[in-house]
Amino acid sequence: MPEIVVSTCGTSVLTNGASESLRSQISANANVASKDAWQGDIKEFEEYAAIRKQQFMEMDLAAAARASAEMKALALYYAGREDKARLDTHILVGTDTYLGQLIVGWLSDYLERHWGIRAQSIRPTGLSTAERAKFQEGLKDLTRSLREFIYPAAGGERTSEVTFNLTGGFKSLNAYLQVVANLWADRTIFVFESMGELLVIPRLPLELDTSSIERNAAVARRLLCELKVTPEQCKDLPEIYYTEIEGECVISDIGTLLIREALDKIYTQKLLPPASPRVKYSPAFEKDFAGLAKQADRMRILQHRIDDFCRYIETGINPSSLSAKDLKGHTEFAYEFYAWSDGNAGRVFYNVKDNIFTLERLGEHL
Repeated sequence: MPEIVVSTCGTSVLTNGASESLRSQISANANVASKDAWQGDIKEFEEYAAIRKQQFMEMDLAAAARASAEMKALALYYAGREDKARLDTHILVGTDTYLGQLIVGWLSDYLERHWGIRAQSIRPTGLSTAERAKFQEGLKDLTRSLREFIYPAAGGERTSEVTFNLTGGFKSLNAYLQVVANLWADRTIFVFESMGELLVIPRLPLELDTSSIERNAAVARRLLCELKVTPEQCKDLPEIYYTEIEGECVISDIGTLLIREALDKIYTQKLLPPASPRVKYSPAFEKDFAGLAKQADRMRILQHRIDDFCRYIETGINPSSLSAKDLKGHTEFAYEFYAWSDGNAGRVFYNVKDNIFTLERLGEHL
């Protein structure tokens, strides 16, 4: 089976060839967003970086493995089966910083030149260790991006095995991804530094306890939709799912991962209460939903559209995947939004009265 190999990227390829003064500059500038914010002699660094990149590009695999922690792990993982590396999907995760993107570019170029691999990259918005709030937002963005790679199928099923290479990268990022790996990856790889050997850690046989999320489904859905949630509403949810900021509960980085994972599972089993108290289900709509009992993927997709709809009525954001709009000339229903767009193009028909949005029926496009 083809694999998705996710590699976090650190600064080893830069620091392993640098003088002490340059190492100090690299460390001091690990979180700068652009070279314009560089603290120190940017000309000296750029001259060194140009030479170091040329050296790196000309290295054979053994030398590259000594220069780069990321390449060392990949070289050991694919030892004796380099042809397989070309068949796998490679994703490089860099910080949202000048150095982070510089290094991702170098590694991407090396993989293409020497292995014929066109790696893809993820640059999570705001991901750096400069500020806790930005770091947490970056983790949320990273989680969303990784999920799109790992679960590309409409039914939410994986189509590849997944390996996390956490040899490079920063400790705080890799600590988070080790948690993610136990949910989404088949294995995690590291280089055992003192021995120079590969350490492969299989995913633990864990099952996520969804009971508290199911009991507090409307609040969990509000958190995931990033709608306003009060501490009183959150009191029955474990604190790992949220952070209290200025009198409001905001979904945490790990909460984004765990709540989404739990809801995706529950969405395929039953219709959960909506995220907004302004949204109601009619008995006819509940019956239509029950008719999807053998179509788990449709049940899941539809409930994500209901989440989008709740976000729409509270924020005004109407994404193309939802497309909530008037139904002109229809006597029974005033409005509709997309339930799904494949196959028979399902629609949810709804009416509004006294600021209450009632989902009336589920059916085909009129």
